[in-house]
Amino acid sequence: MLGKLGGAFAVALLIAAPAARASGPLSATVGDPGVATRDGTIRYVAVPAGRATAVEQIRTRGGHVVSWATVPGLWGTASVGNGTSTDGQGLSHDGRTLVLAHTGVPQGASTTFVVVDTRKMQVRDRIVLKGQFSFDALSPDASRMYVIQFARDDQLHYVVRAYDMAAHRLVAGRIADKAQLGWVMQGVASSRVASPDGRWVYTLYSNPAGYGFVHALDTVQGVAHCVGIPVTDQAAVDVLRMTLHGSTLALGWHDGRVFRTIDTRTWRISRPVRATTAHGGGAARSSVAVVASGGALALLAVAGLVLLRRRRRASGQPRLA
Repeated sequence: MLGKLGGAFAVALLIAAPAARASGPLSATVGDPGVATRDGTIRYVAVPAGRATAVEQIRTRGGHVVSWATVPGLWGTASVGNGTSTDGQGLSHDGRTLVLAHTGVPQGASTTFVVVDTRKMQVRDRIVLKGQFSFDALSPDASRMYVIQFARDDQLHYVVRAYDMAAHRLVAGRIADKAQLGWVMQGVASSRVASPDGRWVYTLYSNPAGYGFVHALDTVQGVAHCVGIPVTDQAAVDVLRMTLHGSTLALGWHDGRVFRTIDTRTWRISRPVRATTAHGGGAARSSVAVVASGGALALLAVAGLVLLRRRRRASGQPRLA
């Protein structure tokens, strides 16, 4: 029954946090694609089941439902950005902890998350926070959950907070770039990628008040870095996608061209050294070749002129001006 229900509900519904007025990260995904384990063999999908939610554990190959849990209320898998990336979403790096976010309009002055133990497929904890929050990330072992807290008097601004899962409380203070204490977080998350060990989570934001930026979060140490992107057009930022290659974070377009790269060791942003397309690269190499050949031709012309002058001088011919 639940397997058929999950298969039929094949469209992802991205529920924007109402308090953010569509300016904060999206909070939950109902139905496909859900969230997948790092190896991609298992994915978790939350589907409506009357007044409850069925959380299905599905084997990717073949779509077989391995197990499920029923959670009272309306929930979705916690997600950030467009909800299609599995990196840094509501499943811990070790695959043992799944976070669900509420999909309904917030009632009162609190926010609730549900934590599911994926080994037992049972609800392990219910987290109730005073105020308006949205899910952001999990540490690799799920000892900490990072959330975005929206400002009470200005829903377009927010701060990142850490929640201690064992102590069942928010950690004092906010997670901010200490080198840029004046940085104000605002915008819409559009793309996300995580390091292979799940420690670092990189999120690309468009910013209605200025330049887009990448928010780099160390989920183990609880520190962050913000790197501004030289784009003010929100639509342009939204189509950029991030890929991580060792210590290089690349921001590129859908056609494969790289727009900028960020060195995650120094946080320096750079233009790509070479054009990424064959046409662009060929054009660059052709330009260099033309310059080189032009220089060689000029040298040959000068040498020929000197030789001609010497011959005319020797034969008594008038000198060239």
